[in-house]
Amino acid sequence: MSNPFYNYSGSVIPGTLGRAETISAEFNSVAAGFAATVYQGVDTGSANAYVVATQGAPTGAYADGTTIEFKATHANTGGSTVNVNGIGLATIYRFGGVAAAAGDILLNVWYRMTYNSSLNAGGGGFQITAPVATTGFSGTISSAPPTNKVGLSALAGASTAAVPIDATFAIDQSIAPTWTGSHTFSNIITANAGAKIAGAGLQMGSPTGSDKGAGTINVASGFYVNGTQLQGANPTASAGLTAVNGTAVTYMRSDGAPALDVTIIPTWTGAHTWSAQCNFNGAVVCNSATGGSQGAGTINATGLYVNGGQLFFGVPASANTTAAVSDVGKCIVATGTITIPNAVFSQGHALSIYNNSGSSITITATITTMRLAGTATTGSRTLAARGLATIWFNSGTECVVGGPGAT
Repeated sequence: MSNPFYNYSGSVIPGTLGRAETISAEFNSVAAGFAATVYQGVDTGSANAYVVATQGAPTGAYADGTTIEFKATHANTGGSTVNVNGIGLATIYRFGGVAAAAGDILLNVWYRMTYNSSLNAGGGGFQITAPVATTGFSGTISSAPPTNKVGLSALAGASTAAVPIDATFAIDQSIAPTWTGSHTFSNIITANAGAKIAGAGLQMGSPTGSDKGAGTINVASGFYVNGTQLQGANPTASAGLTAVNGTAVTYMRSDGAPALDVTIIPTWTGAHTWSAQCNFNGAVVCNSATGGSQGAGTINATGLYVNGGQLFFGVPASANTTAAVSDVGKCIVATGTITIPNAVFSQGHALSIYNNSGSSITITATITTMRLAGTATTGSRTLAARGLATIWFNSGTECVVGGPGAT
């Protein structure tokens, strides 16, 4: 049988004489065989680049099955190579055929490696056969948080990165689990969307007396607080301006409603809109409104307003020199020219002008048609000293002027 260490040549026959050179050659072959069994050495290279010299094999080229043993004098920090007896560099692989990674070769540890020509895409390499790590990982350790959340179904991963052992996974808060075991909560439970209890009941706190302890909800028989069952009842208090703590052990039914305390005197800070008629049996007291509070139908401390115009029990005065809608129902007290604009007023509007001077003034018509009452005359008018004219608008483009002193 042939072997890689020693094969008998057949030249030396027991019981016969042999030539000295034949005997010497046979002994040399035996010595070479013994030398081939010595494949151990101590690393003289550096981390990740190991150099090993043995007293025997391998010689020549690396071949499938070539085995070496060496003592590492450096721990590896990544991918590594070995050069045995100067034959050449060969990549070191883990037992599973993955290139060696940091920590695979430790300081002062003996390693056995066998050459495998199928590794390295057919280029060959040494495969660690002993000692073999119990686990292997070819990826990286990620410092990022885990990307997937813990839910109700397991997820198959495809990443080549691993998480550290002290990483924490987040729980998917959108899950809707059906718990089959008993859960104990040591803190408050908040149900933002409601809670549904399907079973004998939910016990809270330290129940005593069957299922009617402190803060117990029992689906079959109701709610209990300190052993007392809560009963539904109609409201007994009224809704007012101040919240009041309750002491009753009864609860208000979901379709109940407390009565409004009609004796309250609230100070409303918001705007109220009434869609129906309001009847005030007493006086309405209005504080002084400011800003845009004198709009359509406003009552405040200074009077009544309709569309920004104050209503008087008389004729209020105006000092405008160009008549405006705000002058409707007023008397413009003038000492100079008053202008009546076009397309400003509407049919039915009326105002007065009083000449509060000792000489005539002009009422200038920029309105399309200004008529002198009782005549066919049109155009701007003259108002005599201390004269009083009334202007009535038939439309936005036509008005009539008349009165003592108007010509």
